[in-house]
Amino acid sequence: MRRRLLALICTYTVLFAACQIDDEMYSVYDVYYEHAFVTDSSSVLRSSAKYDSIAGVDDVSIRVKGGFEYAAGDIVGYGHCWAKGIVAPTINADRSNCKLNSGSMSSGENFYSTISGLDCETEYSVRSFVITSDGKIGYNPQTQVVKTDVPHDKWFESDGFFNNGINSGRTDGINIVTVVDGDTLTIFGLGRAGDICYSDVWCYSSKQRSYQQLPNLKDNYTNVEVPLWGASGFGLNYSERNIPHHLVYVGCGCTRAVNYQLSDYNKDFYVLDLDATGKFKWERVQYHGQEQNVQLKDKPFQGQARTGGVGFSVGSWGFVGLGEYQNSYDKDVHYHSDFYMFVMEMNINGGGMLEPTIGYFNQMTDDFDAGERSGASVVVVDNIAYIMGGKGKNNIYYDEIIPCQFTEPLSGSPNSYTFLWGKRMQVSSQLGDLFKPRAFGVAFSVDGKIYFGLGEELDENGDKIYYSDMIQYDRNTTKFSLRSNYMNEDAPSSRVSRAMVINGGDRAFVTGGEKQGSGITERNTSEWVYRP
Repeated sequence: MRRRLLALICTYTVLFAACQIDDEMYSVYDVYYEHAFVTDSSSVLRSSAKYDSIAGVDDVSIRVKGGFEYAAGDIVGYGHCWAKGIVAPTINADRSNCKLNSGSMSSGENFYSTISGLDCETEYSVRSFVITSDGKIGYNPQTQVVKTDVPHDKWFESDGFFNNGINSGRTDGINIVTVVDGDTLTIFGLGRAGDICYSDVWCYSSKQRSYQQLPNLKDNYTNVEVPLWGASGFGLNYSERNIPHHLVYVGCGCTRAVNYQLSDYNKDFYVLDLDATGKFKWERVQYHGQEQNVQLKDKPFQGQARTGGVGFSVGSWGFVGLGEYQNSYDKDVHYHSDFYMFVMEMNINGGGMLEPTIGYFNQMTDDFDAGERSGASVVVVDNIAYIMGGKGKNNIYYDEIIPCQFTEPLSGSPNSYTFLWGKRMQVSSQLGDLFKPRAFGVAFSVDGKIYFGLGEELDENGDKIYYSDMIQYDRNTTKFSLRSNYMNEDAPSSRVSRAMVINGGDRAFVTGGEKQGSGITERNTSEWVYRP
């Protein structure tokens, strides 16, 4: 009691004798909104759309709570004030940084302030105050600090690539999503820029929100790095004898950025064991003939050469398919409609365990019955792969989403699987001309919903058209809806194709690619984040 009395006396001295407020008056962040994003144990972020503008400007706002243990009779106003950074905020002369309520409060009552117009990903300090009848202001000695996050359906510039020394100005890279111990990882890299072809590979952790450089793609037999663009890949996760395995496979693609010949196409696949911490290295996948398939001839992938294909995993199985190649003689572009499943074999040295570096690609189908194509995008949600967009011969571009459901083989019956393509859903059937067919777009999934956009098409003159728009596909309602264009409303929208997309858990990062500006094609070096 004596300690509390001394605290009250100190408070009165600071806040003037006429302002009889309690030293334990408080400001806390009250979780009042059902879908609020909790940034820490005591704070809340809200994002609401202002529908009075065509652009649909978003507003980052927070709701804060103040309260009185008891209230003096000379209080005529109360509220909250705030400032950027970790400071003790005070009210500006123009009162632009405060929410003021007029009147008095009763003891034990609470009041709330909604503070809007804040910047995203910024620290703010907030505290409550009272105003007495003689015009004096008493500030709560307790200040709350909160860091706002990214609001919904809006793009924001990021600098993760720059801060980690990653070259973002590339096209035709890889984006392989896999989950390790509950952490969604995106393996990305490779690609090309001008006449340069890249071999660097990186990993982004959505849980840690951090980047890690993995070993450059390198052939362990020749000890030579393998630069690739237009490659395909997938992650494989499985458990054997209670030991988890997390693998990444990369293959196909082309080793020369420009003026390439048919001999520059790569048909090898390489695997990286993500569990081999500190011992990372890529190893070329080999076939050793256990299945007596003479057609393989020590080469695990017997499909034709290709770039622009898709790779994905369903359950513990990996798939590659589609794509294109250009014949070095007639320069014609040939498109594929086939799909292959990777079959891992047992270690040839015995032990009865699977060997990640030994296996072959079994052809699932030579025609998936939806049109041969390249530049399609793929997303896997709840073990269903969704193929989106792409282009085929005679400059046909697609605007559809095609689901594929794979059921794993029964134990002891390797041929008992099913590989079924569902109903093709055209975006134009719902959105008309608001969303055009395209290839080489970006696709990702957040909270079970699928997002697809950007990309390219050819106009009637054979010139490339680049896009910046994006749609959302709701799998529960099977409805398409338009979302915000790539980049912030404060900057011109950027029409980008062949970009890399990184899954950030509740958000996605899009960087790289080629864009159209001032009538010429140039590389995109910016990095933007989107949170649905």
